Formats: sequence, C-alpha cells, structure tokens
Amino acid sequence: GATGFDLMELVVPTGAVDGPMIVAVYAPQRILDHFLPSDQAGDHVYSLVEADGTMAARQAVIGQARGELHAISPLARTGTTLQIRVDAAPVRPRLIPNVLTGLVAATSAGLGLAMFFLVSDIRQRARVEQALREQVQFRRAVEDSIHHGLIVFDLDDRVVHVNDALVRILGYTREELVGTGRPLPFATPEAFRDYRAYLEHLAETPEENGERAAVRARGFHTLYRAKDGSIVEAMVVEAPVFDPDGHPIGKMVIGADVTEQRRVEELARRQQEVLQSRSRLATLGEMASTLSHELNQPLAAITSYAAACENLVAAQPPRPEPVAQALRGIRTQAERAGQVIRSVQSFLRRRAIDRGEVDLAALVRGLEPLLKLQATRTGAQIRIDVPADARVHADRIMLEQVLLNLTRNGFEAMADTPTADRVLELRARSRTDDERGERVDVEVNDRGRGVPPEVLPQLFNAFFTTKSEGMGLGLSLCRSVIEQHGGHLQYRPRPEGGSTFAFDLPRHDETALARPTPPTASGADR
Repeated sequence: GATGFDLMELVVPTGAVDGPMIVAVYAPQRILDHFLPSDQAGDHVYSLVEADGTMAARQAVIGQARGELHAISPLARTGTTLQIRVDAAPVRPRLIPNVLTGLVAATSAGLGLAMFFLVSDIRQRARVEQALREQVQFRRAVEDSIHHGLIVFDLDDRVVHVNDALVRILGYTREELVGTGRPLPFATPEAFRDYRAYLEHLAETPEENGERAAVRARGFHTLYRAKDGSIVEAMVVEAPVFDPDGHPIGKMVIGADVTEQRRVEELARRQQEVLQSRSRLATLGEMASTLSHELNQPLAAITSYAAACENLVAAQPPRPEPVAQALRGIRTQAERAGQVIRSVQSFLRRRAIDRGEVDLAALVRGLEPLLKLQATRTGAQIRIDVPADARVHADRIMLEQVLLNLTRNGFEAMADTPTADRVLELRARSRTDDERGERVDVEVNDRGRGVPPEVLPQLFNAFFTTKSEGMGLGLSLCRSVIEQHGGHLQYRPRPEGGSTFAFDLPRHDETALARPTPPTASGADR
C-alpha cells in the first residue's frame, strides 16, 4: 500500500557481529497517515518530497493542486533530505457550516453592540438617577427649611404628602395623615365654614385682571385642632398642581402657623387699650373731681332748701301731704345724686368699695318708680321677677347704677320695636356653683334690635358707643363694678330677638363671705 518507495530507518543486530540483524522499514505513506489529522485530509494535500521535488508519499489525493497556495518545510530528521509539502486543495463551499459561522459572527457582533448600548444605557440611567436623587434631596431640603405646613392632595381629595413642618405644628405623624380623606383629622367647624366662604368668594371673583389669582394668593384665615387638642390659627393658601403636560393632578395647601403672632398682636392690642383706657380714665377722674366739687354745693343747697320747706310746711297747718311728699322726694333724690357723684369719684380713685348685705328685691322696689318712668317715656312695659331671698354682698349705690344703666340701654334699644312688643324683663335667681359657692344671677332682657357682630369685640370698651350722644362709659363702668364685686357681666343674643345682659354676684350668707373672691381686672385697668 506504499506510494513511491519504502524508507529504511534503522538496523539492529540480534546477537553476534556476523549474526542475524533486525531491519526496521517505514513506509512514508504510513508516516503521513499516522501523524496528520484525518479531519484535514479533505481540505489540503500533504506530500513528502525529496529536495529535487521527487514525491515520496501523498495524503488526501484529490488531484493536483498546482498553482494553488503551497508551503514546504524540511523534516526535523538527522540524515534525511525529505521535506513536507502542503498544497491547498479546491473544495466546494458548505452552506450550513458557513451559515452557522455567519450566524455566530453576527450574534457575536450583535452581543457586542448590545453590550455597548447596555453599558451606555446603564451609565445614562445612573446619571439620571443621580440627578433625580439630587433633585429629590434638594426639594426635601427646601421643604424642611420651610416653617409653614405643606399638604398635597390628589384629585380625590386624599392626602398624598405632608412635610415635617405640618407634622411638627399639628402633632400627627405622616402615617396618620397620608392616605386620609375629608374630613381631615385636624379639621374644625370653623375650618369648614372658612373654607366654604373662601370657595364661594373665589367662585364669585372674575378672572379678569388677575383678581381671582389675587384672592387665591391672599388665602384665608381659619382654625385647626392639633392632636393634643390645642387650637392652631393658620393663614392658608391653596394652589393647583399640574403634571408636565399641564393636566391637573391635585392641589397643594400651605398653612402658616400664626397662633403666636396673633397672640402677640392681641397682647399688644390689649396693652394699647389699657394705656388708652387709663389715660382717658385719668382725664375722666380729673373731670369727675371738678364736677363733684361744683355739683356737691348746689346739691347740698337743694337738700337744705327742701328740708327747710318741709319744716315750713309742717309748721303751718293744715299740712298739705302731697306737697310734703314732693319735698321729701326732692330731698331724697338730691341726696342720692350726691351719693352717686361720690361713688363715681371713689371708683375712679380706686378707693375701697363699701360692701354689705343688699336685699335685691328691696333695691329693685326702690328703683321701680324710676324704671316705670323710663318705661312710660319709651312706651314699653317692664316685668320684674326678683325673689325675696335674693340677697347679695355688694355696694348698694354702685349696684343701683348698674341696674339703671342696663335697663336704660334696654329701653333705648327697643325704640324701633313695635309698641306691643316693647317688654323689658328684670330677673334674679339663686344658684350654687361648685367652685365659686352660692351665687345670684341677674338678667336684663329686652326685645330690641340686638348687638351687631362687628360691635361685639368692643362692646365693653371704654369710650366706645354706637349712640349719637353719650361718652361710651356705661357698659365699661358696669362691667368694672361687677368685676370688682367678684362677678362677670356678659352679653347674650336672644334666639327670639333682642339682647340679654347678665351678671352674677356672691350671695350674702356665711358660706359666701367665707370664700375668697378671685381677683379680677377693674374698669380702670382695662
């Protein structure tokens, strides 16, 4: 089966020198078949040739491949001139291997390209996420630096976000607020009322010239209730929230806590009122001193002349009783006028009040002629309901002035009321207070026009009046007198129309006198 010739490689003696020899002969064709891979036999032509080109052996004979690429290399064998020659053999293209090779190459290229884009996308995404984190951190820092409460609602009016300031102001945690709907946990009846009024005002305001935007920017004032039950005053501004395409996605509400600000403003206002009141009362005190000095002399003269007339009438019979009664009335009223002047002067000078047991029923009986005279002048009726056991611990003269002032205000308030409905009621009732002991409540009810809401905050202020005449001292002095007696004077509107001015005084008995009266601010301090 050898091609060309056999090649003898070695001779080995088996014994003596002249004995038999073992001769090893190798066929060049078998050398090629043994050492060359069989899977390449169909791709190339391998040949063993001599130096002069004589072929000793060939493998994968598929025809001459002359003119194709070839390579020749000598064998690494000592003593031999054989060379190995490789010629490229033409073969037919194979579709499937080539297609697979192309697919593998394309897949590799695609994977490489995909890996490139993936790495680029990961880097881009990392940059976007970093920018988003920085933006969120910036917004959170801005929110945390704002001292106003911030709350965000979705289109269903459910809370989706609150800031730290709101949590701090109201005392609720984020978990207690986020996800809740209306009514909110911190809402109050005042908040519902104020928000409804704000929406109505906003709907009535035209959008021209930015008027509606101005209303929205001003917001509204309301009250909220914190988790601990305290009331928080807030100035609230509401604004819609839009997505990047301009579609509304909810609304944002910012509330500024003005509780401390309002407290300071109220304190400053009260201090200013006290300063003004003290200044005016000081002036009034000087006027009262001058007037009392000027009036006491003619009043004393009136009293003296009335007493002299009484003596003359009594000394010359027959004694006309009506004249004597009129003279007694003149003397009594002149003495009362002097006592009133001295009481006002004493009050303005802050002297001690002359308190004692006062039979309230007897006091009202003494005032009844004056009350009926006022009722007749105004075309009104007066109804008195004072029980006999209504006894108070008070200054009689001052208490008379309080009742006369309150009843006169009641008669004047019914000037526009139909005559048939002009009824003034004066009532008194005893009661027991767990903290303040035995008390007597006194009410003066009228059926007049009532007190307008805008007047209520200044109703008891000194020198404030809605009348065309008067100095505005009546209610202020009444309140100061009642407070100096350890009571409270207050106003209440009547459901059927009209006003009620009510005050309470300590009942005159051993228990009431043993209890200390809590200190209160007098009119001179207001």
